[in-house]
Amino acid sequence: MFNPAYHGLDNTEPEVLSPYLSRLVQNTFEGLEDSGCIKMNEDNVEPTMLGSIASRYYLSYMTVSMFGSNIGSDTSSCISYLLLLNITQFLCGITRQ
Repeated sequence: MFNPAYHGLDNTEPEVLSPYLSRLVQNTFEGLEDSGCIKMNEDNVEPTMLGSIASRYYLSYMTVSMFGSNIGSDTSSCISYLLLLNITQFLCGITRQ
């Protein structure tokens, strides 16, 4: 880790770094699960359809989560276009790389 202070750490000793990284991984998994991109159980983590779409098309998990919670089989094209206009990921024209 290049700058531990940036991450709120005093140093990069294993007894400091290990709990920090464990929390980071756990929080990331929880965010992905809350957004509907993965399913977790005690022994494994699996992608959902939304997670696979996000991965395949380089979309933010927040973008696919918004679509997953707002689009259904009866959603009109007009509503779909309005949702596309409200995606913050596309405001700058940059996708994840």
